Amino acid sequence: MNGPAAGSQSIEAFRSVLHQHCGRFDALAHDGRVRGNFRRLSLGDIAAVHVSYDVRRIVRDASDIRKDPGRYFYLIIQRAGRSAMNQAGRESVLRPGDAVLIDAELPSIFVPLDGMCEQMSLHLPHSEARARFRSDLTGGLHFAREEPLSAALQSVLERLVLDGSEASQLVQEGFMTLFGAQLADRRTGRLTSSLVQRALAVIARGHRQAGFGAGDVSEALGVTPRRLQRAFAPLGRTVAREIADARLATARGLLLSGSSVTEAAFDAGYTDLAHFHRAYAKRYGESPGRSRDALGKSA
Repeated sequence: MNGPAAGSQSIEAFRSVLHQHCGRFDALAHDGRVRGNFRRLSLGDIAAVHVSYDVRRIVRDASDIRKDPGRYFYLIIQRAGRSAMNQAGRESVLRPGDAVLIDAELPSIFVPLDGMCEQMSLHLPHSEARARFRSDLTGGLHFAREEPLSAALQSVLERLVLDGSEASQLVQEGFMTLFGAQLADRRTGRLTSSLVQRALAVIARGHRQAGFGAGDVSEALGVTPRRLQRAFAPLGRTVAREIADARLATARGLLLSGSSVTEAAFDAGYTDLAHFHRAYAKRYGESPGRSRDALGKSA
């Protein structure tokens, strides 16, 4: 699922399209112009927007809420790059595969951390979400990609996007059921172990170093490789896979920010360009060069 090509435009034009697709927000540019684009999606009965953008920050404050109440939640799923999101005193750093639930009736702040970022935003009406899940549902909830149900939720989302407006009620119901189960996990406290969380922090800091591997993670944490792998086993993941995914996400973010293919590969920690090309094509369905060329044509 490739994101919309990000063309260069004035900040005023970007704000106008942002209002049209997502409601009233203010966006601040780095230098007066921004790169970004929006594509509206119909996932059966679920309204969604696929967005890519590189701005200083996006803000929804009390004034925006008065003018455009927006009685719905945004379920925002990070696709590429990283971003920080803050609502109700809760700050989440989203990596590809992470998600956050944002309440349109509360102020929020979005800050890209790696230049261009890509997200999917699903719009869930308050009344339906609270009737289905729980009456006290609110915003600011973060869902890490390592949580047991995250991979399944992503797979069903891919199917919804593929089917578009023809998505069956069964697939839509599957998505909502999985999300409800993820909320239930949050309420009962069945979350990722602290060892896994610490390992992910080490990977986030170190994956761009050439030669960085699972042994470096276990050494940094002071645990044996076997113990570390046992911690990841319930998630169906490995430390090596997490490092590989982090490098791919970083490389894609660099490409979307204008880096050359070679720069993106080496800056993301790759030492073998051929391996990078194969891994990138397998993950994103196109070569890194094609991603870079598409950006150049849209700029």
